[in-house]
Order: sequence, then C-alpha cells, then structure tokens
Amino acid sequence: VLKSLKDRSRQKFNIAIAEIDYLDQPKKSLLGFTTLSNNRNHTDKMLRSVVMWIEATYPQLHIINEDIEII
Repeated sequence: VLKSLKDRSRQKFNIAIAEIDYLDQPKKSLLGFTTLSNNRNHTDKMLRSVVMWIEATYPQLHIINEDIEII
C-alpha cells in the first residue's frame, strides 16, 4: 500500500515523499513529504490537499498526526 501511495502522490502532486521512520514495522510508518514554492499559501494548500487525498484514496490507512512546517 505504501509503495502505491508514494508513487501515486508523486505523480498527482509532483512532490517528494519518503518513509522516514518505523521501517522495520509493517503496520506503522512515518512519511515525509516536501515541495518547493515561492508562495507560502500555495505550499500550505498543496500539502493539505495531499493529506485530504490520502484520507479519501486510502481509507484503510489512519493518519494519526500531521505536521506541516513551511520554512
């Protein structure tokens, strides 16, 4: 499921995504998404869209926590 999620989100949103923790736990994962933009609002909107898309497309997954940081 994670490979599909990563591949499809890369294609749909043109973002970078990586599993960054819990690599040895098959039922748990920590994913990191990143994108570049010169517009803070666009970046925030895009990353929130990714979360909503994951929830709608993969209802079997449970997002426990999300944190959007714009630098």
